[in-house]
Formats: sequence, structure tokens, C-alpha cells
Amino acid sequence: MITHLQVVTMPEYLKKRFGGQRIRIYLSVLSVFLYIFTKISADMYAGAIFINQALGLNIYLAVVILLLITALYTVTDLSQERTSPIINC
Repeated sequence: MITHLQVVTMPEYLKKRFGGQRIRIYLSVLSVFLYIFTKISADMYAGAIFINQALGLNIYLAVVILLLITALYTVTDLSQERTSPIINC
């Protein structure tokens, strides 16, 4: 059914099926937000489980620690090589 329409993504299909750009943009933005939030929550849960098993901390405390570390890396830009030459030796 979709192969003869020559579409690859759901937003492309909806644009061809219903016409208009608004539904395509809406679905694109919705799918990006849902992907980001589900991936972040799954990663945070997996990291919290690891910290829970490795260090024996409460899982909620582990999530807060992961969030603080992530915020520190984001705000201070510690992930760049130019700011941490000692670690990369």
C-alpha cells in the first residue's frame, strides 16, 4: 500500500494522504519529543540500576546523581578535550 506512494516516513504518508504541511510538522515534532523522552528515561533508569547494584544506593538517589552529573557536563562543557587535557593523557 505504501510502496506505490513512494513514502518512507509516517509524516510523508500523512502529508500525501491528508494533504497539508501542518499534520506532517506536528507528527514530526511529536515523534522527536517522544523519542527523546523515552530514550532519556530508559538511559536514566539503566544507569540508576547499575549504580544501585554497584554501590548499593537507593535508585532515586542514583537518578538524582546521574542528573547532577549530566547537568555538570552540560553546563561546564567538561566533555570537550580542550578543557580536560590531564584526563586525556
